[in-house]
Amino acid sequence: MKRGLFIVLEGLDRSGKSSVLSAIKRWLEDHKYSAEDIHFPNRKTPIGKKIDAYLKGSLKLSDEEITSLYSQNRWEVASQIEESLRAGKCFVSVRYAFSGAAYSSAKYDPVFVEHWMREDAGLPAPDLTLYLRLSASEASSRPGFGDEVYERAWFQKRVEECFGSVRAVCEKNGGLWRDIIASGSKEEVKENVFSTLDDLKESMTKIQSQPIKYLWSHSSSQEEAKSEWADIVSQKRKKRSEQGIVENSAWEYEKEKKTYDEKK
Repeated sequence: MKRGLFIVLEGLDRSGKSSVLSAIKRWLEDHKYSAEDIHFPNRKTPIGKKIDAYLKGSLKLSDEEITSLYSQNRWEVASQIEESLRAGKCFVSVRYAFSGAAYSSAKYDPVFVEHWMREDAGLPAPDLTLYLRLSASEASSRPGFGDEVYERAWFQKRVEECFGSVRAVCEKNGGLWRDIIASGSKEEVKENVFSTLDDLKESMTKIQSQPIKYLWSHSSSQEEAKSEWADIVSQKRKKRSEQGIVENSAWEYEKEKKTYDEKK
């Protein structure tokens, strides 16, 4: 039996991920695939509830703490994802480890995005990532923008840049990544989704005969993927140290945040 497909939907805040999810599920159903879906953070679990409180500003956590919680939230369903795929079902995730790396590195050093990927090494790797391309200025003009702590135009711009670094790692390890222009009407965006999936149908059919792979590696062994990534991070940190590069703190992020809050 062929396995299911793992599709991830990424993008800035307010880029329209929920409406695109319905388009992906419709396409899968039209092509005789059964599918499950999940939104990250999954706010229904105890860990997810902590993340929800942090995002709404009622719980204070350090950057390392919130990054770890996001990763734990994904690991909570890792086995569920694998079980669904092995049973022939597709799994669609709104946000995944790519968001974790992009948002965390946006606070620090976008050049060393690998550091923020380390806790997700070994998670099931997506077969296809669809990135909703919408500028930070466009996202900030949409209804509801500003309700959560990361919804600041200046910060979303940094996240947008960091997604570029994350994409490079994804594609280097054989991942399929496609942009969906998200600035049009809902119908235009949905048609773009359908067209993209149609173009990739042959590739996705081939993928179904391949073993599940794991972040951030070509490997189909979870332990190998974890070990490979630990070595990559260690080597890059050593090289940066030899070059005299000091690990950045989040002072720029905190400075920008303080300035923004004072203007409110």
